[in-house]
Amino acid sequence: MNKKTLISLLVVAIILIAATVWVINLNPQSKDITPDDKAETYTVSDISDKSLTEISVTLPDTSYTFKKGASDMYTYVESPSADLNQAMINQLENFLKNVVAEEKATDDAFSLSDYGFDKPKSEVKITYDGGEMIYKVGNLTQGNGYFLNMDGSKEVYVIHSAKALALMQPVSYFRNPALHSVDSQTLTIVEFDGPDGRIALKKEASSTGEELWNMTSPIKKSADMTNIDSYISQYIPLITVKEFTEDNVSDLSKYGLGNDARLLYFEDASGNFGHIYLGNTHSSGMYTYARKDGSNNVVSIETKNIEFVDMNMFTFVDSLVNLEVLADVEKIEFKKGDTVRTMDIKRQGDSRKESEINSEYYINDVRVSANSFKKIYTDIIALDIERLADNITTGNPVYEITYFKGDGSKVNIQFIKHTERHYGAMIDGECKYIVLKEKLDNIYAQLSSIK
Repeated sequence: MNKKTLISLLVVAIILIAATVWVINLNPQSKDITPDDKAETYTVSDISDKSLTEISVTLPDTSYTFKKGASDMYTYVESPSADLNQAMINQLENFLKNVVAEEKATDDAFSLSDYGFDKPKSEVKITYDGGEMIYKVGNLTQGNGYFLNMDGSKEVYVIHSAKALALMQPVSYFRNPALHSVDSQTLTIVEFDGPDGRIALKKEASSTGEELWNMTSPIKKSADMTNIDSYISQYIPLITVKEFTEDNVSDLSKYGLGNDARLLYFEDASGNFGHIYLGNTHSSGMYTYARKDGSNNVVSIETKNIEFVDMNMFTFVDSLVNLEVLADVEKIEFKKGDTVRTMDIKRQGDSRKESEINSEYYINDVRVSANSFKKIYTDIIALDIERLADNITTGNPVYEITYFKGDGSKVNIQFIKHTERHYGAMIDGECKYIVLKEKLDNIYAQLSSIK
């Protein structure tokens, strides 16, 4: 290609570019065209200035009605005690007061049944101050929408699936799945009917001002905060409704929620509480029937979130008859009949560490090594509870253990024969625990061997 030809082609290109710019400037609407600019919407109805008083939804298999009260709060007519999500219903109300469609299928349908309005997916009737309207959702279109018709009209519109689905939801969609408003981070009380009876756990301030968990029933003991957090606290927020099973139940016993229902109660530092009754478990084991206190509406919750109610009470407290820290004890008397075996600690130094290093240990007035003393001491405080006492044990004590503490107080535990293999442990005048006779015999034999 020679130089003259190349120059000619460049001139032609410049002319074409200039012509294109000139045409665009004459037609500015051709610039920056987006799909939104082309979009056209259709107002199906607009009663934004009206106030709705009732919304009735009829689905193929059920129907329900929301009615607005004096405080502008909706109630579920078929079950007035149901807790509704007012925000969700308000969204539905706002949509129904100004329905806008993406397309208009026809102005004059020859047969509404061709669009599925003879058997609608949903029929929504709204009542407002001055009249009423009925919307019908028909078949799914070939695009991403559903046909929509107002009763009494032959106009057919197309609305986006997301809008249509809002008109096709079951009543459970508008119900509040929360069973409580307790803050698990500030949990202070937990009570439930477990395998050992009513278990009560409470967070209380100690003498130092520190908040600690205690079990107050069926026994009084310091509780394990770690296990309460692991097995209870973290599951409290998850105790929510998974299914609204049946409302207004007249015979709650068929769900195990009659007089034999198990209590589950918890409370936080602000006084928010959950008061729930637990019934039978579904055949699958995945869900358990439940109801809020004062309600006859039965719901289902996930069983895995309430597994702690079936745990042994010793999951949350130690299983020892009496746990005494060695540093707090000066002397122990282990008595069988009229024979007394003793364990003494002679401490020197003011600090606990210094006292521990310089202490002298005696069993039956015989000086022993720290290891020998602590081995038997561990066996004594490790005396564990076989089970709770289920009946009164009376008689003279066979064994008696008395702890003399450094602050001048003492703890006395008496062991009375319960069966051939068991003793009842009497604390503060009450027989609380059953322990194995063999363990007491072994401890006494160890003490008696040192002379």
